[in-house]
Amino acid sequence: MGPAGPAGAAGAQGQVGPAGPAGAAGAPGAAGAQGQVGPAGPQGPAGPQGQADAAGAAGAIGPQGSQGPVGPAGPQGLDGAPGAAGPQGPAGPAGPSGAGVRAQHSWGGTFVFSQVGQWVAIPSSTVAFASEGGPLLINVDMSLFTTVQQSTSCRPMIDGRWAGDFGAYPYSAQWTEGINYTNFWTQWSKTRLYTGIPAGGHVLTMECKKADTADLTVGHDIVPQSISILEMH
Repeated sequence: MGPAGPAGAAGAQGQVGPAGPAGAAGAPGAAGAQGQVGPAGPQGPAGPQGQADAAGAAGAIGPQGSQGPVGPAGPQGLDGAPGAAGPQGPAGPAGPSGAGVRAQHSWGGTFVFSQVGQWVAIPSSTVAFASEGGPLLINVDMSLFTTVQQSTSCRPMIDGRWAGDFGAYPYSAQWTEGINYTNFWTQWSKTRLYTGIPAGGHVLTMECKKADTADLTVGHDIVPQSISILEMH
């Protein structure tokens, strides 16, 4: 056989022949690269409420906390009911005694004198008394009568001494206890407190005085005269 000649020109494409039977599956290819994350889908509707489980057991008590600061004072509460009376206390010391009557003397009848400008004792007025040395409240009520208007006065004498002299009262020899203008019937009424009279027994006598020559009548045949002596404490 001689050598092959040169290749001829390519002929026209022939028609595709019928498919051959499927070949056996090839081996799996290698995994491709990870694709990019797609965008988030829309929110789905809420699912139905699940059933509640039973309550769990109580946890253990925690440790004691530290003392907190003192809070502000609360409002005033209502008054409580009165308590029961306490026991009777012991008796206190006796207080000073009150005023005591040392004399009360009343008499009737009249005494007339004519001496002018002199202190004259009124005999029926004399009364004895005893004191404890306290101040004496002496009250005198006597009726005086004269036929002409004239100045008159009376004073209490204790043991022959003016009662005010014991307490160093201001003294007037002319009108010791003040002055009255007597014209017919006049009441000599005076109450005064005298101090300084010592404790013990005493005698009180009233003395009266007039300024004119007309007689002075002390007392009354119907209306009684009186002297009372109270000792103050």
